[in-house]
Amino acid sequence: MVNDREGRVTARTVSGIIGISTSQFVTREIGWMIQSLSLYETTDAGISWLRLRIKGNPELLVLHFSDSQNGWAAGFRGEMYHTTDGGLNWQKQDTGIDREFVEIFFVDANNGWALGQKQIDNLESRSTFIRTTDGGTTWEVLSDVDQKSTDDVAEFYFVNAMEGWAIDSLNKITHTVDGGKTWTVQRDRDDEGNLISLYFLSGTEGWACGNGILHTSDGGAHWEYQLQTDGVAPNYFEKVLFVDSKHGWAISPERAIRTTDGGRTWRDIPEDWKKSIGSLDDLRLEDKSKAQSLTR
Repeated sequence: MVNDREGRVTARTVSGIIGISTSQFVTREIGWMIQSLSLYETTDAGISWLRLRIKGNPELLVLHFSDSQNGWAAGFRGEMYHTTDGGLNWQKQDTGIDREFVEIFFVDANNGWALGQKQIDNLESRSTFIRTTDGGTTWEVLSDVDQKSTDDVAEFYFVNAMEGWAIDSLNKITHTVDGGKTWTVQRDRDDEGNLISLYFLSGTEGWACGNGILHTSDGGAHWEYQLQTDGVAPNYFEKVLFVDSKHGWAISPERAIRTTDGGRTWRDIPEDWKKSIGSLDDLRLEDKSKAQSLTR
């Protein structure tokens, strides 16, 4: 679906695309997504999608573009791929680890981070957090710990090459000013439960979500709930993002909400758009001549 700042929602379907695991737009028109471990690109705001071919056809899990030209995609066993021409060509990068990547984030064409995980046995899972300052040519391991460790990074967000925030496995919010080498706890875990996503507009203003939505206006020194879970509304959200200090959205598997006042109030997005999407069987029976091309 496409949602604008005024709350208007437009549903879009593309033949052959059933589920999206990861997506990102760097402009209104240019975006990428991973569907069934394959990478696709759109240049018309999601109306049509083209599959991007990477040598060896790797199975991909996550992606991130710092701009319309520079992007990274990663998958299993520490595989990382980099493009400098908007996805036309991809080069494999050596990360030095054999983890399943679950997140990549770059603030510019040089500075980025990636989080990998690996199941060691039935009792132990390793979490590896790595950093690059040269666009992925070389990577530095910042931490390689048990996922239950207090040094674990479970979710992260950076606003520049040095400053960022993370959520650890104990649901504490931590802060770094040295690119992720060391972290300081800003907010300890409370009784509300899990936090799973972070988003910052600047070095001062940011949000966190999970069981409710938290907001900071002083770089994380203080956090306050803008929306809390109660017995009436299941206020659990998997992702929160803002395009400016007023307009933001939060989503969960069951609902989507939006704000136009910086999060002071949140309203549900009407679900009428779902009626315009046919059933899976309908999509399968579409005239093949109308299907969008999914290969380049």
